[in-house]
Amino acid sequence: MQLNLSNNQLESLTEVIGNLWNLVQLNLSNNKLNSVPELIGNLWNLEFLLLDGNQLESVPKEIGKLRNLEKLDLEGNQLKRLPKEIGDLWNLEFLNLAHNKLESVPELIGNLRNLVQLNLSNNPLTDIASRLYRGLDLVKLKKEKLARPKTHVAEAQVTQGQAEAGKKGCCTLL
Repeated sequence: MQLNLSNNQLESLTEVIGNLWNLVQLNLSNNKLNSVPELIGNLWNLEFLLLDGNQLESVPKEIGKLRNLEKLDLEGNQLKRLPKEIGDLWNLEFLNLAHNKLESVPELIGNLRNLVQLNLSNNPLTDIASRLYRGLDLVKLKKEKLARPKTHVAEAQVTQGQAEAGKKGCCTLL
């Protein structure tokens, strides 16, 4: 089952959304949402959750209950931090966190073994855990200024083979 509520200028969601247990795809893109109800964690069958282009300042920790989630798009919000429970999304393959206000990301994201794409571009990042790179085919960190190490990171390409072999220099640091 799919539900597309994108581009509707929604400012809030009722908690009834948590009763849509058979929902596989939920598109809430390009609205005016500033929060997501905690009951979103009841959507156990959800595989795609699109929340890009909203005004979210946080994501509830219950998002970690969405164990079937494969794609999570949070681009273009006002996120300053993520709950550590995001590291419980074992089936997640695609995570888009671009254009937010993130200064760091939970180190537990490095535990997401199925994660193939992680987009962190256009965030005021000050620290990136090296374990985030392991196993990723693409980590996009376009021109982020990092406090540690003192450098700029430009599109870091990491291949599965390089990550598994533990090769150094798999990322382009300028």
